[in-house]
Amino acid sequence: MAGANEMTLALTGNCSIFNPISPYRDEGFLKLVELLRESDVSITNMECTIYDGHDWPSFGSGMGWAGSYLGVPPLMVDELKWLGINAVCAANNHVADFAEGGILTTIKYLNEGGLPYAGIGRNLSTASE
Repeated sequence: MAGANEMTLALTGNCSIFNPISPYRDEGFLKLVELLRESDVSITNMECTIYDGHDWPSFGSGMGWAGSYLGVPPLMVDELKWLGINAVCAANNHVADFAEGGILTTIKYLNEGGLPYAGIGRNLSTASE
């Protein structure tokens, strides 16, 4: 998409994909997919935790019944890659919705899916397992 000395960077806002989106064939949606795929780098903010049903929600002090827990199924990794997303920013207000276990589960599925990420890790010095 870019010239020899240029680079195209696509940045998206928050994403949380709960169901497959790859079957959609809306013309406008497919133009967005084309833009993301043709960019040299496409990055999105992952506004959720990848949740496989094994991690307990964390306690949200002060939220009571109004707490929100954004946990998406592991299929999100493949859907993001299908879209053309090359990496995710994982540090956000929902990354700890399922406590430490949820963060580690998120790391597990991002690593298994080969999707680079930034903002979370097993500790403060490394993101690898």
